[in-house]
Amino acid sequence: MSTPGMLMVLMEPAAGQEAAFHDWFDLELVPDHARVAGFQGASRWVCVDGWPRYMSCYDVDPFDVLEEDAYRSITGQNFSPWSQWMLSRVFGRQRLVLRELTTGRTRTPDNAHGLVMLRFRGHRGSTVRAALDRLRLPAICQARAFETSVRSNAETAIIIDAPAAALIPSWSAADLVEALGPDAASLTGVWRYVRYVRSQSVWQWEDHVSETAPMQTAMPPNQDEPSDDIPI
Repeated sequence: MSTPGMLMVLMEPAAGQEAAFHDWFDLELVPDHARVAGFQGASRWVCVDGWPRYMSCYDVDPFDVLEEDAYRSITGQNFSPWSQWMLSRVFGRQRLVLRELTTGRTRTPDNAHGLVMLRFRGHRGSTVRAALDRLRLPAICQARAFETSVRSNAETAIIIDAPAAALIPSWSAADLVEALGPDAASLTGVWRYVRYVRSQSVWQWEDHVSETAPMQTAMPPNQDEPSDDIPI
C-alpha cells in the first residue's frame, strides 16, 4: 500500500505584489502541479492567526511522487520565468514535504473551509498520534499527523480540517499541555487558516518584466531558511 503525503508551501508577497502573487498561484502554479500524476488535490489558505499569511497544500499519493521527474520538471531549476520573477518578491518562504503517519483519512476535503496546523520540533510521530484523541476534536473534524521527509528539517505536524474554522477548537496553553504531554515542550506554534477565495482580477507578469532589478528574497528574524533544494 502506498503512503500518502502532502506538499505544503508558506509565503508572504512583498508590498504591492499581492495581485501578482495570487494570479501566479491560481493561473500557473496550482494548474501545473495538478497535471502531475499523483497530485490528488490542491487548496490555498489565508492565515488568520500566525505568519506567513498564505499557505498552499497539495495532497499527494504516493508520497514518492515528490521525488519523480514529472514533478521536478516544473520546479527548482525548471521554474518558469513567471515563477522566477515572483519568487524574488516573496518573504518567509517555507516548504514542508510531509509523509502521513495516520491511516484511514482522506485528502483535504473540498468542503473544508477551516484548517489548523500544530508544528513540533523533531520527528515525534508515535507520541503525537497518541495525542490526537486528547485534543477532543468534534467528530466533524479530520485530524492527520505528518512527519517531514529526511531531506528537510525534522518536524512533526498535526493538520486538522473542518467545514468551518469555528468548528476547530481554540485551545488554551493549559489545554495543550494536558493533551500533548511531554510533546508540548517541542510545540513551535499553532497556525489557524480559512480557505482562500479568488477574486476576479487578472494580473499579467509579462507587463512588468521590464521593471528594474528584482527584489531580494528576505526572511524575518528567527525564521529558518528552507533546507530542501527544491523551493516549491
